[in-house]
Amino acid sequence: MIAPYLDIYRTKGAFRFSLAAFIARMPISMMSIAIVFVVVAKTDSYALAGTFTAIGALMAAFVAPLWSRAADRYGQGRILAIAVPIHLSALLGFLTVIRFDAPKWSWFLLLIIFEGVFVGTGQMVRRRWSFVLNGDSKLMNTAYSVESLLDEIVFMVGPIITTLCATNIGPSAGIFAAAIFLTVGSILFMAQTET
Repeated sequence: MIAPYLDIYRTKGAFRFSLAAFIARMPISMMSIAIVFVVVAKTDSYALAGTFTAIGALMAAFVAPLWSRAADRYGQGRILAIAVPIHLSALLGFLTVIRFDAPKWSWFLLLIIFEGVFVGTGQMVRRRWSFVLNGDSKLMNTAYSVESLLDEIVFMVGPIITTLCATNIGPSAGIFAAAIFLTVGSILFMAQTET
């Protein structure tokens, strides 16, 4: 029963790029709740926090296909090397303007920027599976099943990590945790040049 899943990970480089993508996509499940913790801690307004998370989700949904197309055209590593530093800078700016109670429009602007340059590695890892498995539909179905399982784990574990960080360290700790996952995962993913 488990043999087909082990077989796909015997493919050269597969375990490394799958693990790297898993780490890099942890922020997908962490960011919305992390934003709620930060905004509510500063403003005591769940309405404002909800507005931020809704706008962030809409922005991410809008740009995801654009980033996927760009990654296919220019290369995954090149796109991540451009987008991740911009994302992290805007994220740090977002925390800074909240910390110093800058005008709310600046919060929204930085939110739109950091959500707009978030590149999902979920799409990228599936593209890599297609490449390394040479389009073998049976193996690709198995690989996509594994990635779907990993997505579910991301969405179960990420909010727990964010909540533990925010409640035990500080409201912005969840965002920093997400940034660490993104940075480490993206660096590891970009290092997988043979796939």
